[in-house]
This record gives sequence, structure tokens and C-alpha cells, in this order.
Amino acid sequence: MSQDKWDKFNVGDSTGSLLVLKDHNSESLGRITVGRSGAEWSASNIRVGDEVEVYQTNENIAWQLNTSPTYWGEVPPPPEPDSTAIDSL
Repeated sequence: MSQDKWDKFNVGDSTGSLLVLKDHNSESLGRITVGRSGAEWSASNIRVGDEVEVYQTNENIAWQLNTSPTYWGEVPPPPEPDSTAIDSL
């Protein structure tokens, strides 16, 4: 396979979802690009790091990569007001 076909499998830089795996110190352990399988709705395509090869999973994992900030846990608190801001009257 070549990089030219990544978009066909939805694992290109602009067509896939990038998942970065980090350790407890926020050091990168690796990254995978996940894309929807056009041929099989119950599967996903993945590309590991900068490898050229594309693999197909036996389950659809693309739908689990939800980017909503509340999906994985609690609602984030609202931002703290800026205590240095000056109200002009």
C-alpha cells in the first residue's frame, strides 16, 4: 500500500481521527490514525504512527473516538474570571 491510498481508507492526515497515546507524564507513547471502513460498517481502518500499512479491525472503534468534552467524564468547570480585569465605567 502507498500513502496515496490512505484517504481511500479514511486514515489520511485530513480524513482520519488521530489518537495519541500518552503516559502519566504526558509523554507520547505512540499514535494511531483511525478511519471508518467504507466497505464494512462494523469495522474500522487504522494506521500506526508513520507506517504505510493500513489494518482493518474486527470491530468498529471509530465511533468511540467522540470529541465531546463531556463524553469521558465530568463536565469541565467554567473558566475562572480574570481577577486582573478592570471594569471601565
